[in-house]
Amino acid sequence: MLGNDRHPIFFLPALPGWSKNTPNFPLSEPQQQQPVTPQPPVLPSHTTPRLNDSQEFEAFVDKIMNEELLKSHVPGAVISVVKDGKLFFAEGYGYANVEKNIPVIADKTLFGVASLSKVFTATAAMQLYERGKLDLDASVNKYLTGFQLENPYPEPAKVAQLMTHTDGTTKRRIGIAARTAAGIKPLGDYLAKYMPPVVWLPGKIYGYSSHSTALLGYLVEKISGTPFVEYINKNILQPLKINRSTFLQPPPPALANDLAVGYQYQNGNFKPVPYLYLNIAPAAAMSTTATDMAQFMIAHLQLGRYENSRILEEDTVRLMHKQHFTHHPKLPGTGYSFRERLENNIRMIGHLGSLRGYSSSLTLMPEQNIGIFIASNSFSGVHGKFLTKFLDRYFPVTKKPAPVKLLTLTDAQLERFTGTYRDLEYPRHTFAKVTAPFELFPPAAPRRPVRGAFPKGRAAPLRMAFSVTNPTPEPMSTASLTG
Repeated sequence: MLGNDRHPIFFLPALPGWSKNTPNFPLSEPQQQQPVTPQPPVLPSHTTPRLNDSQEFEAFVDKIMNEELLKSHVPGAVISVVKDGKLFFAEGYGYANVEKNIPVIADKTLFGVASLSKVFTATAAMQLYERGKLDLDASVNKYLTGFQLENPYPEPAKVAQLMTHTDGTTKRRIGIAARTAAGIKPLGDYLAKYMPPVVWLPGKIYGYSSHSTALLGYLVEKISGTPFVEYINKNILQPLKINRSTFLQPPPPALANDLAVGYQYQNGNFKPVPYLYLNIAPAAAMSTTATDMAQFMIAHLQLGRYENSRILEEDTVRLMHKQHFTHHPKLPGTGYSFRERLENNIRMIGHLGSLRGYSSSLTLMPEQNIGIFIASNSFSGVHGKFLTKFLDRYFPVTKKPAPVKLLTLTDAQLERFTGTYRDLEYPRHTFAKVTAPFELFPPAAPRRPVRGAFPKGRAAPLRMAFSVTNPTPEPMSTASLTG
């Protein structure tokens, strides 16, 4: 919902009958999960291109980005790559403003990076942890005085769980944004009224929620005694010489004219979308440039140091990057606001960001000392496609993985997995909970309850295919469930 209680505007996922070119624009998007068990990295062969020739890399990037922008109807995008503590590559593509033909410039154009904001907020929280002001194992409610996080369980929701999305809360859509900057609620006032309650036993289930990070940002503000935006500027942006980034909404006048316009592609045209004034600023409000993000990536890859400045101690950064939760040893998990991605036998950490009119990704490869930032001014999957091609070119898998061991399951065992499936992440305490049945499908897919039926009487791998069906027996599509 945008606006106030008297003049609400609601954002719900795309439903049948809505324009097929209008995607569902979530505020944030969990890091893509790749169910791969990491193996020791395979060194590139002598025929594999190495990431040390900037001209060769520029040609590689130009080809992919130009093709993807055209194919995916993306008006503009930007990329920065850091390697061994230095900026290796940065370039803009397409237009920041289609109507005015303003090009994207890597060190000038700002993009809304949505949930990439979360890694900055977590970094701020870890600074307070270092100073002994924030206990990661303490109950969140220990630090809250004006309101408390509702929790029906005896197990408290802990501060660390806000960064792993295991605090037990879930999504909320109503009230997340205002119509104007003047309508943005103070963070504490907003959370006192709109913070979702705990619905799962804390520490047991990963449930992605931007409000968890908004609450973490409020703890930063409350404990430090400094407004959140001011704290980030003083303790992270300034030490890293990040001069063209902000959590202010909208960006200040010196930066506002360089903010890329967000677009939706509809009926063959790029349509500008209104700027969102978010009440959950610590989770999604940051605007930044590719070169500024490069400096932040360098600081994390160098364990808290950028040039002569240090924002975190080395052990603190290691703690942030370490896996703290996963549902299964064979699945990627999460550190403190950094999600794992396992691909081509390489462990990566980072985050994705999605906001109406913008998409972004931050990827760190700690063992290779490489960081990649990509942003676009429309909702797109350019970043995922680029990363896969990047890994296949510069870090290819030269050894075939071991064959998957098959499990032979009886009909009775398979029957356990037959049933109706629904996403965990949906609002539960407002009328927006009616969106729950629609969470499982991509925007253009039919929106109906799904039923998973596994093949019976056969050997099945750990990743088992099942048929997604209507309540009637006719199959709609296929999907896969990883056990």
